Amino acid sequence: MAENLANLFFSDLKFSQPYKAHETYYFKSGSAEKKSLNRQVYNGIFIVKTAVAPENALNETLELINSANRSLYVEQFYAYKYFGRANKGSVKETPNLFLKACLEAARRGVDVKIILDSTWYNTERENPMSNFYTVEYLNRVAHRENLNLQAKLGCFSDGIKKYHVKGLVVDNKAVMLGSMNWNLNSPTRNREVDLIIYGKPAGYFSKAFMHDWKLCSEKKKKKREVNYSYIIAGSIIIFIFIFRKRIKRQS
Repeated sequence: MAENLANLFFSDLKFSQPYKAHETYYFKSGSAEKKSLNRQVYNGIFIVKTAVAPENALNETLELINSANRSLYVEQFYAYKYFGRANKGSVKETPNLFLKACLEAARRGVDVKIILDSTWYNTERENPMSNFYTVEYLNRVAHRENLNLQAKLGCFSDGIKKYHVKGLVVDNKAVMLGSMNWNLNSPTRNREVDLIIYGKPAGYFSKAFMHDWKLCSEKKKKKREVNYSYIIAGSIIIFIFIFRKRIKRQS
């Protein structure tokens, strides 16, 4: 597999052109949460497939999604509601084939969960193709058809400032990770490389997905706890104020 990818690299290199950078950028690295996502090493024999765009990544991805029997966990940087331009496409005429396959999986009884990035430029209300409207659309269809499908905008934490992953986990038995975005251009015109890994390693990424999925629930819970504490504190202050006034009147 490594030799195959090396051959692909040198094949692409033939079409490359020299480029001289004029500026240097420095980035400050963040610290990821490690309590539940420590590095894992798996020893054994695992089947690994390559999915390369524009050659076969689209078909390989759809085939993997269509193979889901129990669960399908999707985490993407962004996913357009439909393919094509915002003012020309539609979910009926030019559907996003990836999302269509996810909906079909839910229709046959698969538990489908989808997380999309919630960075400001991916959730702009002015952009009909933003993740905000994709999540809204998926949840609306799920509600209308009573599907076991949920879509969320990812919640940030101290270790996560952006959901840049492009991956999915099927039945906790296969994981697909790589560079391909869920639009039309990425699988049909870009050079993208994804790997599909079968076996125990998929369980690790399923756990990672559920960690991200629960972040929003934990934040809502903390928010409620904070709100209740404010209410209790405010009530105590008001009670003390009233109590003091009554003592002054009596004296």
